[in-house]
Order: sequence, then C-alpha cells, then structure tokens
Amino acid sequence: MANDITGNPWKLDSTGAVSTAQTYLKNIMWLNGTGSLLIVDNTGRDIIRDVWTAETEHNYGALQWVNGVNVTTIGGGEVIAVIHK
Repeated sequence: MANDITGNPWKLDSTGAVSTAQTYLKNIMWLNGTGSLLIVDNTGRDIIRDVWTAETEHNYGALQWVNGVNVTTIGGGEVIAVIHK
C-alpha cells in the first residue's frame, strides 16, 4: 500500500517522506502496530520512536508543530495522523 495524505487524517503505512512543510500534528495513533515505529522531522529529530512486541493500538496525542514528517521505519499496522489545516 501507499501513504494517503489526500484527506484528514493522513493514513501512513509506508516509509518515506510524507511532508517537507511545517505541519501541525493534532494527534497520532499507531493502529495494529507491532515492531518498530520511527518518524522524524526534516532535520532527523525524532517525532516518534517506539518499539512494541505485541500488536495493539497506541495513541501518542498532540505533538503540535513539526518541521516535516518522514516515516523512517514502520514495522506493521497503520499510523493515523490528524493534522490541523
């Protein structure tokens, strides 16, 4: 599958650059996630770095402004990112 950023929320399930612009993240959830999740900004700073051995749902809450969104690692499941437009 591929990342879908055409609507709100964004649905992320693949690695790669998602946005290079300043982005306001209202909430991030990792659904059915297992393994590793690493999301960084354009300068390589961690937005989310997490590891889980059991498949479950994780709610990371509001993160506010970030300088770009890049999914570096996603072990499984889908990341839902609610953005402020």
